[in-house]
Amino acid sequence: MKRLKNNKNYIVGIISPTDFVKRYPFGGTSGFIQNIIPFFKQKIKIFGAGVGDTQLYKEYSLFRNSTFVPLFKISRNTMMPLRLKALIGYLKNKKKIIESGPDILYIHSPESVLPFIFLNKKNVPVVYHQHGSANPVSFSKHLFARNRFFQNVFNVILKTIYKRCDWIIVIDKLCLEQAERFGAKGKTSLMMNAVDRKQFRVDNATRDRMRAKYNCSENTLVVFFAGRLEHVKNVDLLIKSISIANDKIKMKLFLAGDGTQRAVLEDLANSLNIDCNFLGQVPHNRLAAYYNMSDVLVLPSKIEGVPMVILEALSCGTPVIATKVGGIPEIVNKTNGILIENPDPNTIASALVQINKANFTRTQISESVSQFSTEQFAESIEALFAQLIAKKELLTQHETK
Repeated sequence: MKRLKNNKNYIVGIISPTDFVKRYPFGGTSGFIQNIIPFFKQKIKIFGAGVGDTQLYKEYSLFRNSTFVPLFKISRNTMMPLRLKALIGYLKNKKKIIESGPDILYIHSPESVLPFIFLNKKNVPVVYHQHGSANPVSFSKHLFARNRFFQNVFNVILKTIYKRCDWIIVIDKLCLEQAERFGAKGKTSLMMNAVDRKQFRVDNATRDRMRAKYNCSENTLVVFFAGRLEHVKNVDLLIKSISIANDKIKMKLFLAGDGTQRAVLEDLANSLNIDCNFLGQVPHNRLAAYYNMSDVLVLPSKIEGVPMVILEALSCGTPVIATKVGGIPEIVNKTNGILIENPDPNTIASALVQINKANFTRTQISESVSQFSTEQFAESIEALFAQLIAKKELLTQHETK
């Protein structure tokens, strides 16, 4: 079949510095990608990183229409920031990626964009998906990277991306303002994250099974957190809040994820003598069971965009307590959770007490995010890709005449 005939068939190259075999690093971006790619009609090739025994340059099948190719190695414990590792990895493999034949590049981290917006000889259109408006360098787990100099470097990189990319996708109004202010006006789409509502749904049978497995009685408030165990997520505040609210509510805390702060958080939970379960990395296809088991998801982060864990939890009918940052206020409201202005243990503890008394129904909570379906998102973004590819073809034809 001849590709690109009327733009009906093309290859999407997704750039994301994640190991999609090992699902590392665990985070919202990789979760978002895994949610949407089964709904793409076009062929997808993801170029990412390899962890452990994941073989470089081997093509792994993910879904019927998508494959994953790891191009460089990353370590779970490294002194080199992942963003720098990704930049170097994609610089080294840029030619290999371009020559593999993608008709469009869909890129999910700013440092990974840089190699493809300069000297792109085949003029493959580049779409950057911005997952948050905050400067992530200022909250890096590597202390040296938080230096003002590196924060300014990141801002320069972001402005360059806005000006040179073919299109920018932003996930909330803050990102949209930022992109349009710094050079992307007229080539930006606001498209909030999407969730697979067939996978993440209210499931009472699973709820009963999981609560029985972990000995959670009906009068136990099951509190859940999913994400990286790093300073930026404020998990220590959540643990302390459980200790404060324990006098009023019987609770169990479950933490899904890993990070440099795990040992510190384990010591904190032990010292406060709270019922805390460290689950480690939970496979994405098992998260729905934990959302359904839980009575509330708490995400007291310092910075966020539109977190996948919030969309997934709400889709499963689980109310949310979250910090009022990024795009969170656009999805969490009085009908499905509680927003916190400035998270501290007492404020979170108070919110837990409120949630325990609230009259939310899981079905109503699930319906509050019905508009964020993966099918709709995939359809919209593929239409955008087709337009950009058609525009590139017209320019190419004009230049060859």
